[in-house]
Amino acid sequence: MAETSNYISETTIIPRDSVERVLPLQSPGAAPLRSAQVVAAGLSDLTPGYEIVRDKSALHVLEYTLAGRARFRDSAADTSLESGILLLCPAGTRYRYWVEKGHWKSMWFCLSNHGPWRTLAGQAPQVRPAGVPDELTRAMEGFLAESLRRERGADRLSRLFAEQIVAYLERELLGARLSARERSMARHLEALWDEVNRSLDGDWNVAALAARLNMSPSNCHRVVLRHAGRSPSQMVHELRMRRAQEWLIRHDLPIKAVAAQLGYSTPFAFSKAFKRYAGVSPAQYGNQHGSEPEERPAPDGEP
Repeated sequence: MAETSNYISETTIIPRDSVERVLPLQSPGAAPLRSAQVVAAGLSDLTPGYEIVRDKSALHVLEYTLAGRARFRDSAADTSLESGILLLCPAGTRYRYWVEKGHWKSMWFCLSNHGPWRTLAGQAPQVRPAGVPDELTRAMEGFLAESLRRERGADRLSRLFAEQIVAYLERELLGARLSARERSMARHLEALWDEVNRSLDGDWNVAALAARLNMSPSNCHRVVLRHAGRSPSQMVHELRMRRAQEWLIRHDLPIKAVAAQLGYSTPFAFSKAFKRYAGVSPAQYGNQHGSEPEERPAPDGEP
């Protein structure tokens, strides 16, 4: 338990061997971040001796741990900040966090207590599983890279990355509050759909999906329906149809080849499923979007 004396004043100590990449929020492409009341943001590689102590800061502070470890303490907790963890310190709270050993790689944001972020005011500091660290990191890296370029379209791309950052922050902070168990299940489902996407020709029935999640088929059906808004079979079908649309647009593949790579027993079975999904046949879809399949199946397969 921290003593009151630990929070008498504000302290910022950044060792010389630490590296901080701060987003240039005055650049033209950063307009969406400024409009969203993002006061400062960056990616940091921090070393032992780094320390932050704040007493009723006027800003909301977010710290994502990307790698390594730091420690956090307030009047209610003394805990470790490890990879995949989000530290949320609302405005007006007292807290301290620091690096004891090794490197702590973090992604951080300072948000004004205005606009959508006002709903954070009055909450206690939280240490919880991060919801969108990978997506946010990619958007941050993209913004930093484009902000340094003077090539054609750099400002536009910076703005697009900035819009992504704002959208992910809103999803993290203003979206539905998920329990730790729900967040964990969401991550397991993301990994499952990634696996399905890598081998869409597999026999992805409910039993196979349930086995990957280490649960019964009936429980798998309920969990996927709750998280994805559709049944497991519908989710697999959606992934296959998205891939089919991509191939029909980008590649001049025979329908027979597309059907085989998506796990359909015959070209006719694939064509029938695709037409139900897209409203047109694969051949028509390819023609409308710039690619014409070489082969049109005759209805001699499944009815």
